Amino acid sequence: MPKRVTKAAPELTRILFENDRVRVIELAVEKGSKVELHRHPLYFAYALTRFEYVSTPERGKSERRKMKAGELDWRDGESHSVEFTTPGRALLVELK
Repeated sequence: MPKRVTKAAPELTRILFENDRVRVIELAVEKGSKVELHRHPLYFAYALTRFEYVSTPERGKSERRKMKAGELDWRDGESHSVEFTTPGRALLVELK
């Protein structure tokens, strides 16, 4: 099973809050930052700045994704690797 994002990229992530229901993670990346294969349960990302990245699922085809500052992106959970094509900051909120 893939690692959690905080284990896959400890230099890019910081846990801001965690309890038995939720985990809030700050993500800060530079252009070219990569995160190896990792998993998320149900979660959403809230973009603090604009950024773009390529998401490659554990099984499947790579997808380019973009977020604008203030945008929220809900995901039903996934396992993927990521390469950032721009710098950016976001909050990841994972439900337990």
